[in-house]
Amino acid sequence: EEGRAIGEQLMLRVKKRGKERSKEDVVRSIIAENRALGELAEKEMFIEGMLCAIVWNRLKRDTSLEGTAWSKKEERGRKIGSKLAIVLATTLTAKHGIDEWSLQFPEVLEVFREHAWVKPMLETMAERMMESVAWGLKARVYAGAASSMIDL
Repeated sequence: EEGRAIGEQLMLRVKKRGKERSKEDVVRSIIAENRALGELAEKEMFIEGMLCAIVWNRLKRDTSLEGTAWSKKEERGRKIGSKLAIVLATTLTAKHGIDEWSLQFPEVLEVFREHAWVKPMLETMAERMMESVAWGLKARVYAGAASSMIDL
């Protein structure tokens, strides 16, 4: 599926980027190269900022590390994207995390309705992020242990 392929490509490029290249540069290059993603980012101005914040993958947003947003829409996207890491830290699966996170933002739900490939793209990105961070694994282990103890 197109969305999953875009998500895989984006996360692979973020992982393989050199130290001289920022995650934000990688996101911008993928948007420029991929027609569907480029058209979406042009129509929905918050998408680029959201994707940048998602790949930064920080539990707490640090605006001093982000640089300047180009517009209010991009800033809104950064706020939306920055909320995903904390949701993923407290959910067991990427799919559930994306579902829970998207319910907080009507504009994201609207994009999901209009562009069916976006949700699988974000789910794939979330899966890769959960695989690569220690806090994701720890949170899932603790949540699983807690739910097992509650069942007793």
